[in-house]
Formats: sequence, C-alpha cells, structure tokens
Amino acid sequence: AQTLDMLTENIKEGVSTAYIDKLGYEFIRDNGGHSAPLYYRGFTKSLCTSLNHVVCHGVPSEDRILVEGDALNVDVTAIVDNHHGDTSRMFCIGKTPVKLNNLIDHNRIPVVKLSSTFFEIIDEISSNMYGATAVIDSDKIIGIITDGDIRRIIEKKHNIDKVSTSDLMNKNPKVLSEDTLAFDALGVMKKNNISQVLITDNNHKYIGIVHILDIIKQGINDE
Repeated sequence: AQTLDMLTENIKEGVSTAYIDKLGYEFIRDNGGHSAPLYYRGFTKSLCTSLNHVVCHGVPSEDRILVEGDALNVDVTAIVDNHHGDTSRMFCIGKTPVKLNNLIDHNRIPVVKLSSTFFEIIDEISSNMYGATAVIDSDKIIGIITDGDIRRIIEKKHNIDKVSTSDLMNKNPKVLSEDTLAFDALGVMKKNNISQVLITDNNHKYIGIVHILDIIKQGINDE
C-alpha cells in the first residue's frame, strides 16, 4: 500500500508504464523488500500495469505512454521479512469519460413522498446506504433528505413523531443528468460540500443517487 501511495503523484499523463515500474522497484528495494513477480518464470518487471480493457497482469512498457482518459490498474506484490503482500489500485488519468449512468445502482433507488413518516424516511435512507433519499411528488424531484438532516432535526425537536418530510428536506438539491461525467460531478460535490447528487435520465426522470465514494472508487480525482 505504501508503494501505491508513493506512485499516486507520479501516475499522470505523459509517463510511461515502464517508468512507473521503475519507481515501484526502487521504492520496494529501498524499504527492505523485493518484488515477488520480478524474474518469476522469466517476468522481467516488478509491477503489473493493466490499462483500460486489460483485466490483469499487464506488462510495463517504455512504449506505452499514459494519456488523458486512460484507466490504469497497478498491481504490487512485495516480499518483506518473508511475508508476501499483494494489493492493487485503480488510477484514472485526467478527465476520464466515465458517466454517472455507469455508477448508478438500479437496485438501490431511495425515494420518499411528502406523506412519508419520519421512521419511513429513516428506513429508506438506512436500507439503501447512500446516506440520503430523494423526495418525489408527481414523479418530480422536489427535495433531498440526508442523514445529516435527520441528525439536526433530532437535536432540535423532542416529538419526532410529528416531524414531516417538509421539515426535513432541502428543497434545492443538486440534480445532474446521467450523461454528466463523473469527473465533473465530483467537482460539483466538492464545491458544494456534499456527498450525494440526484441523477435524472434524459427525460428528467429520477433514476438514482451517486455518492462521492462511488466516484472516488473509480480512481477519479479532480486535483
């Protein structure tokens, strides 16, 4: 994991996968370990660098230069004190063309109505594990309720049985199209200090939520 952390700032457009392999080899060596794949059955590299549609065990090359839009998986297997450690991480180069419609889980689409009770809202947020739910009225998005909204209302009110959806919801949620790039969505989330955005299809119909962690897990970063 420390090797991958070190590589993070060096994996960028214009760098060859062979250079990434060289950095990995030197870091493992300088920290008292050695690469398990190196010279195994004639393999002459220390890391595996799998690009785009290559599933695993890609071979680093001087000829393969990273370009914007590449998705790179780096696999590190090191031996330290006779213990093997095997881990990998996905890196996205530049503004990768991953759209939000590829990140939506259509089996988890949290939604409540204006008539929903406080406990129904809590159940919807908890069971779908996004930390939020959309509020829908006449098939239109009219708000969002997050677990933060729930906590704040509990702190303010003693009789939560009488809390309504309107008491809880933010009436100006951030709503993005399914065709929005995940890179751009991440920028919206960070700018507005939020963790979720509501997603609509091309007909403006609500189709789900994307959490900021769904984007980060793709190796996408706006920095």
